[in-house]
Amino acid sequence: WIVATGKIGCSLVAYYCHAHERFTSRQLRWSLRFNLFCVMILVQVVQMIVSFQEYLAGTIGFRRFVNFCIISFVGQLAPEICVLFAEYFTSTDYAPVRSLAMNSDLGVVQVVLQGFGQGFLSTSLPSGLMIVI
Repeated sequence: WIVATGKIGCSLVAYYCHAHERFTSRQLRWSLRFNLFCVMILVQVVQMIVSFQEYLAGTIGFRRFVNFCIISFVGQLAPEICVLFAEYFTSTDYAPVRSLAMNSDLGVVQVVLQGFGQGFLSTSLPSGLMIVI
């Protein structure tokens, strides 16, 4: 049920964006993110209902029910946080790429070193998040 809910929700979101929205790429990304957030809430609710039914049936204990809810929530939210952070460092809409482009007149070495530094910095939050999880 949980996987089917996610697949159906994502399919509807993708169809809606493909068939109905005529925006710029940035507007489409944010629209898809919002729609994906709605699908995540739907999947989380279905997961909680299914887990609660298992708890009522006596298959799992209350502690395991709570753990399932937390794991599901973090498992759905963590990749989205990593994607947002990575987009900040790779999109031309944000300061890191713009500053790299502005410094391009300083030479190849400057661009390569600044690009390496930004690349290392862009992996810090996702790496830290995965270590904590």
